[in-house]
Amino acid sequence: MARAPRPGRPAPRGHVVRVAGYLRARFGPGDLAATVVFTLAAQAGGASLARPGPLPLSPSVAAGAAAGVLLALYLRIADDLKDWEADRRLADAGDARFVGRPQVTGEVTEQDLRGLRVAVAALFGLLLALQPPVAALLGALAFVGAWLSARWFFFPAMARRLPLAFATHNPLALLFLGFAVAVGAGAAGAAPPPLPTAALLLGLYLPVAAWEIGRKVRTPEEETAYATWSSVLGWRAAAILPALLTAGSAALLAFAGTRASLGRGYAALVAAAAACPAAAAAAFLHRPSPPGARRLRPAVEGYALVAGLGFLLFTLVRNGVVRR
Repeated sequence: MARAPRPGRPAPRGHVVRVAGYLRARFGPGDLAATVVFTLAAQAGGASLARPGPLPLSPSVAAGAAAGVLLALYLRIADDLKDWEADRRLADAGDARFVGRPQVTGEVTEQDLRGLRVAVAALFGLLLALQPPVAALLGALAFVGAWLSARWFFFPAMARRLPLAFATHNPLALLFLGFAVAVGAGAAGAAPPPLPTAALLLGLYLPVAAWEIGRKVRTPEEETAYATWSSVLGWRAAAILPALLTAGSAALLAFAGTRASLGRGYAALVAAAAACPAAAAAAFLHRPSPPGARRLRPAVEGYALVAGLGFLLFTLVRNGVVRR
């Protein structure tokens, strides 16, 4: 049953307008672009590692890219529904990071999001039917994982245990990326070698883990009831982790890029990009402040964009594209 909007807010408008506003706020152009880049980078990596030569462009590849976006959107919607009451409590307690969310202000209803979730799941299933068997299996497993995570894996207490929530939810990105790699390899018609494929998957995944940690770092005076890594590990250790994870990502992607014949240019690019999170962490450690903590997240996002988009562009330039 849909809830009434919060007091002092305008009544929600039409269903389509409410959903469009929600998507703009919670899965906007930046989120969409990041998902597409990482999906296409994983597909390109899977294809180039599986078979040298031009990257295959086929209906299954396009469907796989769209399915990757829908998976990410499904998880966003599921998380917002899962945290519906928690977000309100944090907003009522004065946490500025939650007061403007559309699910808090009443600009979207629970019924809207539940309907959107069903539509996204149905469309994902249709796109999955266009995939080869291995990719379809991985895509199905990724969706099952997203569905289970939306229910806290039937263990709601993990909502209060940040490390446990991270260990069970964050690695779902590996399944999403594995699905994309399988789509690319399936289009190429061969199986990629295990070691460089694992390096590619981990290299693309670690920035996701770094982002999840970096966005939950605050100074002691900023802490609220919201669970943060700085409250669990201490602000120093929490600030260092994103830099370490992106450095590991750069090393793994450089190795995968070498095996995909991308040359030294890509290795140099990711090494330079990894310096950004390291610099943000060093600046925060030297002079801790709320603005310094908030710079950790965009530093990781910048690295992720350069690493993912760079891998995709280097692969396209080296190999070209062929229609199939």
